[in-house]
Amino acid sequence: MQFKCRVCDAAVEYDPTPGLGAMPSGWRMHEIHGNILLFCDSCGRPVHFDGGLSPYMKSLLRTRGILV
Repeated sequence: MQFKCRVCDAAVEYDPTPGLGAMPSGWRMHEIHGNILLFCDSCGRPVHFDGGLSPYMKSLLRTRGILV
């Protein structure tokens, strides 16, 4: 199964078999404005979300059309 980051388009093939986990290591799901998005280990780091979205993450999400 291919996992693809919604921000940077990083993609990884991963087999979510029992015992390995549902997602690749470090990948995270975040809810932003009612949308649940998949982030890679780089884009999904907590520093981008602590205290709200960081200016850097807001810029990336605007570029992708996820934020207005």
